[in-house]
Amino acid sequence: MDLHSGFNILEHSILKTVGKPSDLVLSHLPYHNIVVYSGSVWGRNPHPGDLSRCSTEEEFLKKLHSALVNQREATRAGGYYGIIIGDVRRGGRYASYQAHVIARMPRDELRAVIIKAQHHVRSDRARYELSLPRIMHEYVVLWQRVPKP
Repeated sequence: MDLHSGFNILEHSILKTVGKPSDLVLSHLPYHNIVVYSGSVWGRNPHPGDLSRCSTEEEFLKKLHSALVNQREATRAGGYYGIIIGDVRRGGRYASYQAHVIARMPRDELRAVIIKAQHHVRSDRARYELSLPRIMHEYVVLWQRVPKP
């Protein structure tokens, strides 16, 4: 499900769209303004549900949390939900988006943080005058929906 197919994770219920709770609900959402999606990669116009079109990082993090809550609600008790997300360094500032999502979701449901290599990123073509290592990884963060008592 994606914006290009008419699904807006911020406004539409994954559970209602799928019709039943799922064993696994995983997303790879745009990272705040790193690669602009609507009106660039897809479509002719910006879409208000596009997380890459957020005007501030705080707006992005709030919408990211809403998307994860939607995923959690679509996950059966005992099933898994998660996100593929990376960290960002821009203008000398480092933002750990995986740390933000971990802090905002239920602590007792966190099950794994998997680090994976990131391939074919735009920054591979850029030259930087940084003494810091490049970000060359993403995270797969997984939670398991705890059954209600």
